[in-house]
Amino acid sequence: MGVADMPIPLMMIRRMRTAIVAAGAVALLAVSAVVVAAPVQQIDGPSDVVAPAERGESYTIRTKPLHITMISDSALAAIRWFGATGLLDSALMWDTRLESCRRIQFPSCRGREGYRPLTLVEEVDAILADGAVPDGSVLLISVGHNDWESRFRSDLEHTLARARAAGFERVGWINYREEVDYVLPGSSDRTDYAAMNDILDAVDRSGQWPELVVLDYDAFTAGRTDWFTDDGVHLTPHGTFAVINWLNSIIQYSVTSDFAPDTWQAD
Repeated sequence: MGVADMPIPLMMIRRMRTAIVAAGAVALLAVSAVVVAAPVQQIDGPSDVVAPAERGESYTIRTKPLHITMISDSALAAIRWFGATGLLDSALMWDTRLESCRRIQFPSCRGREGYRPLTLVEEVDAILADGAVPDGSVLLISVGHNDWESRFRSDLEHTLARARAAGFERVGWINYREEVDYVLPGSSDRTDYAAMNDILDAVDRSGQWPELVVLDYDAFTAGRTDWFTDDGVHLTPHGTFAVINWLNSIIQYSVTSDFAPDTWQAD
């Protein structure tokens, strides 16, 4: 079996308010949908994702495009660096803001491209300053690798508050790989990503932020050393393709669950 033929879960949710035991993916948001057999998602380059139709499953598919704002630090900036943003699902409206050395709220460090990017909160506030986001907008976040667990909860909740003010209906927060060798820029310190994942879970369970969806990147990438450079955070070209397929699948498919928005009618 080749790498491209290896079936792996489309998405893993670390913890949700409603338990889901069915295999597959949970959509962050659907504006309008019908129940159909899910098509196979095709992209150029290596892929480890097999779409639901390959397993004979019926999934609810959205029929209106979603507006996705994706903000990341260098963990997903490889999507831009390798010129792969065009492989993100073209049926969606993507606003990608992928920058090296971005932090959540504490001032960003200077990245490999020679400048300090806006923080996550500053990016969200800039979106708010530009006016209301389109109805059904999703904010997809992969930021925090350059931050500290000691301030993560306050930074997380402040971000969620700003995202709510900006009008995002769902916030997908990609959690952190725990077993990595990444050292914070300009120091010898390491962040406790396991502690940050626990905080994400706790905030999710609190019920105060129903728009929050925690996406289990740690589980999805477990054991895939070939997807990452030696630090365990930054993607290789092969890993970039695999993660793009994962992201496309997160948005595209939904299984039956109370978590799915009312506009979804999954079998």
